[in-house]
Amino acid sequence: MERPNDGRVSNSGRFALSDWRFGAALRSTFYVFDSLGKILVSKEFKANALHSDISPDGQFAVFVTARSDNEDSNKMSLFDVEAATLLWSKWPQSGIPDRYQFDAARARLWLVYEGKGSYSFSMTDGTFLDLDRWEDERIDWAHPFELSRIGQERLEAAGSGLDVEKGAEIAFILKKAIAAGVDENAFEHSRTLKTLGDLWERLGDEREALKCFEEAQSIYPKIGVKRRIARLGNSIGKLS
Repeated sequence: MERPNDGRVSNSGRFALSDWRFGAALRSTFYVFDSLGKILVSKEFKANALHSDISPDGQFAVFVTARSDNEDSNKMSLFDVEAATLLWSKWPQSGIPDRYQFDAARARLWLVYEGKGSYSFSMTDGTFLDLDRWEDERIDWAHPFELSRIGQERLEAAGSGLDVEKGAEIAFILKKAIAAGVDENAFEHSRTLKTLGDLWERLGDEREALKCFEEAQSIYPKIGVKRRIARLGNSIGKLS
């Protein structure tokens, strides 16, 4: 082993190590050993290691990679140590947690975020079991820039099904992003206002849409709303 790091020890004596490897290449190797040092799990990844953990009984282990330019980028991998098998490897939508909890009885891997919440993934296939709850709760603690992206994603996802109720939820998220500090960055502030303008226009409120687009352009002139401002101004003028 070249550069052993991030050691984790279970109550059974089994332990996990991440080999950060030498050289400029993005790569790492994850190991789990028994109490006598015999290798139980060995898996090389084409990405640098972020962190790892092992269940208290030593039956399961998790390994997380950093960003890279291949299929191993940003992956959380769960291993069945007893069977020496990689169960699944995927990027957790909820992001990298502060710690893990292994619930083998219910086949759940819990990702724990201090001060935010805990969300479970299936230990069988990696399904995000608490996706809906996470989608709702992350609005309470997400960073302003993330809130802006959430609002944009939900507007895109709504498609032709956008209605007043969904629109109100999206508007709340975007306005919260602005109030929480997205205006610290001119581009992000302008983009958030542009998304809000998109929302109002799709809901048929041209005056509110125009107001948002004009403010977005005043903050970041290259945000790309000049033609929409002209078109909406012309439309509203005809209605006056």
